[in-house]
Amino acid sequence: MTVESIQSALNDGLLDGNVAELARQCLDKLGNPLRVTILGAAVTEASALANFLIGQPILQANSERSLVRMVHHGSERARVICRDNTQKTFRGMEVSQAFDSDPKMVEIGMDLPALGKMTVVRAASPSMRELRGAIKWIASSTDVVLWCTSLFGESEKALWGALPERLRDRGYLITKPGAITPEMRASESEFQGIIEIDARVASAARSSPKGLNKSAFRAAGGNVMIKALKREIELSERAASDAAYVILKRHVEPALKNRPARPKTEKPVFVDDVAPPVHKDNVTALDRPLILRDEPAEVRRERASRPRPVSNPVREELTTSAISTMFAPTKEDEQPTKLPERPNSKRIRPISRTRSRPVSRRPSVEVKPQLVETAPASDPVAALFEKVGNDIGADAAKLVANPEGDVIAALEETVMNQLDQLMNSSLSEKPGVTRLVELLEECSEVLTLMKIENDDTAKLDAVCLLIQVRREMFGFLTA
Repeated sequence: MTVESIQSALNDGLLDGNVAELARQCLDKLGNPLRVTILGAAVTEASALANFLIGQPILQANSERSLVRMVHHGSERARVICRDNTQKTFRGMEVSQAFDSDPKMVEIGMDLPALGKMTVVRAASPSMRELRGAIKWIASSTDVVLWCTSLFGESEKALWGALPERLRDRGYLITKPGAITPEMRASESEFQGIIEIDARVASAARSSPKGLNKSAFRAAGGNVMIKALKREIELSERAASDAAYVILKRHVEPALKNRPARPKTEKPVFVDDVAPPVHKDNVTALDRPLILRDEPAEVRRERASRPRPVSNPVREELTTSAISTMFAPTKEDEQPTKLPERPNSKRIRPISRTRSRPVSRRPSVEVKPQLVETAPASDPVAALFEKVGNDIGADAAKLVANPEGDVIAALEETVMNQLDQLMNSSLSEKPGVTRLVELLEECSEVLTLMKIENDDTAKLDAVCLLIQVRREMFGFLTA
């Protein structure tokens, strides 16, 4: 099992340096929800968005000066760090008092379904200085950034540029419907996308007395926001699974195979120094005790002086061969048993093989991505996608199994070969193929940058990148 094997290798010290750190990060991501942080200068909209994401109106006007982190917890509680660095804890109904003293930071734990999938941090502030401090605090503990704004001016652009590249690649610009400015359009390429949402209207549409008001929810942008976060959750789980699989194949399994055998620990030997089995009518509680070999001599002499019970000759004759003979199959056992006919029995109608059965939602124990798939090939473009995707998957699988030599250069050669195949194809002008060419060109550029580092981290990232590319390819077909 992937997770157990990686954890065992870490516990035994079989992974060193950077590989061990990567393994810990993979296990951490596999076992924890997506980490979402809401930043930006629009504090009121950020609070409304946080309430929308968790499904409860937790953050009110009195919370806007505090940095708030909301996590999943079995019972409702809030831990508070005040401005003078003193700490307080509120539980149950007292949680509503957590913001009364204008605290510096509040962590709220609640048993909400949304918090089981993601933790939400609201670190928005109209002060650029406070925003800069919040960015330093959340940079290493965030997966996705939602930047709430109504303008996105030069000062906000500068702060956005200070974020690590991995966060800017998974960042979204959040504004109200119809409020996109020219400055936002000019900076659209810096984000994963721009989402227009009125979080208050979307929350009201979801909590309507008659149930979800779908038209109002859609008009407010709620469905776009939920779809984007679901996609981020799925991508995060896939990336962690793929990284764990690569670490398992390239580092853990060879380390476990070469691990020296552990010395066997000798267990204490028990000696049964009483008589052979006796008749059950003559057995008492002290007839068959188990004693250690190092038992004191006087205790052994006292035990030996006890009268021996009369043995049972019938049981002594039941040797191993006799018992095996007793339970050996006979010729009658080898014949199939024919059940008697019941005169008034009705013929039971067989269950249809085509009847739908409930699908088990139990997660598989071992996380192992499939590197060869079958895509719908109803047209030539789909068939081309399937061939390129399976070729990439097969090359990635070979490199995972035999990671010798320059892995990144081999992956880059794979991508370039597929690009040549696509460019020389008669379908190269088709819109879907053009999109695939752009995807592979971007992948080639990233691999070129990875060749500069060419360490274990870069090699692992390169293999995971290729696996993600082929996932995107099959996603084009199903979209």
